[in-house]
Amino acid sequence: MDLTATAGVIWSYTRVFVLIFGTLTAAAFAVGSLAFGTWEWHHLALFFVAVAWIRASITLYNHRYFTHAAFEFTRLGDWTIRPLLAFGAAIGVQGPTTTWAKQHKRHHAHVDDWIRDPHSPIAPGGWLHQVWGFLWAHMFWLPNMKHDSRYDNTKGRDWLEHVFCNGLTYLLFGPLLFATIVWCLSGWLAVAWYFTAVCFTLHVTWAVNSVSHLWGSRPFPTKDHSVDCWWLAWLSPEFWHNGHHAFASSARFCHKWWQLLTDPEYLFIVFCSWLGPIALIRNISVPSAEQIARRQQGAAV
Repeated sequence: MDLTATAGVIWSYTRVFVLIFGTLTAAAFAVGSLAFGTWEWHHLALFFVAVAWIRASITLYNHRYFTHAAFEFTRLGDWTIRPLLAFGAAIGVQGPTTTWAKQHKRHHAHVDDWIRDPHSPIAPGGWLHQVWGFLWAHMFWLPNMKHDSRYDNTKGRDWLEHVFCNGLTYLLFGPLLFATIVWCLSGWLAVAWYFTAVCFTLHVTWAVNSVSHLWGSRPFPTKDHSVDCWWLAWLSPEFWHNGHHAFASSARFCHKWWQLLTDPEYLFIVFCSWLGPIALIRNISVPSAEQIARRQQGAAV
């Protein structure tokens, strides 16, 4: 028996168990404070601010910037909003940035291949297999995560990436640091509300992996099962998933004006690029109207 491999498997399942049930326990305490009247207004403020910060950081920093290089930070942006977004992604407890990016690149390389896609819900077999496929894509794939050097990120590792791309320092200077600050300022119940926000944003991200490959519309005939879920896009712009798979390197996931109402993060990108000499973002990648029309007709771009 390979004891090292066995210990690795045990550790993988243990940390995922702690993440899932730890955040659910925190959410139970937070909901209990609502039921018993022990909550305070700043607890709700913390919850909504944390949700908004984590949501923006995951989609802007981990996904659009780090994984797909859909835009770049200017020198000023490197030292202002990039650290805020990197820290915001870390307090979301979705793993070191490089690990997040590697798994997402594997997903795009082998999308909806049950064997090679890390979190495809498209399982072969009957309805029981389909239920298992949904659960697998939602969260049970996490302890079975495979690491492949072919999907290493090619960005230069500066001090910020070194901190938030390393498993130990990411935990110390991300969620543990933030939870400590919250505890010092407002006590244990506020910490429970912070981890309730983590629980909520985790399941939103995981639902993108599961729901957004099963139920929704397909304005772009991609070679996978990705769909747009407009009824969930208010929770995250990532649910314009078919649009994302059609143009993976685009900073904009949705392609109709009203859909932008669900993607303030893209509007933030545009705003930061319009600031002239103090612009924070540059080189935004978006498809042209002609490319969108061709893709909707099934042509490759």
